[in-house]
Amino acid sequence: MNKDNVKILVLVPIVLYVIMFMSFLIASILEFPTDRGAAYLFFCMLSFIIFFLTPVPCLIMSIIGIIFVSKIRNSIDESNSTLFALGIIDIFLSIIIFGLAIFVIISGQSI
Repeated sequence: MNKDNVKILVLVPIVLYVIMFMSFLIASILEFPTDRGAAYLFFCMLSFIIFFLTPVPCLIMSIIGIIFVSKIRNSIDESNSTLFALGIIDIFLSIIIFGLAIFVIISGQSI
């Protein structure tokens, strides 16, 4: 696997988590000015969809990315070590978000 594909495998989870965080912040800001209108619902649902549906695929992508980074790590290259560090951060974020999602599902209030 070439380096561009490895970059995609490692950077996609980070981009998704940044989108989740930013959409949650935007939804928090828009909650009262829009009186929970359409813009608020769009950003809130986007953050919830990413929160509940992407941790496991992101974890798998990060693990595969780290495996391929370690295979192409023969040459001492700064970007390879950066990709490896980003992959480790991806794995920890995915595990934490997955644990929080399970916690929210289990301990959430029922109707």
